[in-house]
Amino acid sequence: MNVPDAATSPSVVGGAASQAGRAIAVAGEALVDFVLEPGDGTTPHLGGCSFNAARTLGWLGLPPVFIGRLSRDRYGRALRSALEESGVILEGVVATDAPTTFARVDGTGMAPPAVVRAWREPRWPGCCPRRHERQCRPA
Repeated sequence: MNVPDAATSPSVVGGAASQAGRAIAVAGEALVDFVLEPGDGTTPHLGGCSFNAARTLGWLGLPPVFIGRLSRDRYGRALRSALEESGVILEGVVATDAPTTFARVDGTGMAPPAVVRAWREPRWPGCCPRRHERQCRPA
């Protein structure tokens, strides 16, 4: 898109050096996937589409600005740290006392890999029907 009189030299937007007056902004979610393992164990993985995209851009040397909420809880601090270590600029982050969003993923082969159940505390207990209680509760 051509904008008359737009800057064509590198500039700084939100602390991020940009080319041709443009900065990369990645807006969205950062969460923790808990992958169910055989034997009812779980393995946490930092993730979320926007979180992963921002980190990848940072690794490529194109430091994006992440725009989203990050909890002040231990999982939120881990997400923040991973973004920082990847070269992501956090000026668009809104810190919150709300807990980090979790997704529970069945990696055991008992359900299709695409089945993801998300919850946010403190909606538990009672966030889902009793027959789905095990899938909804935090690991």
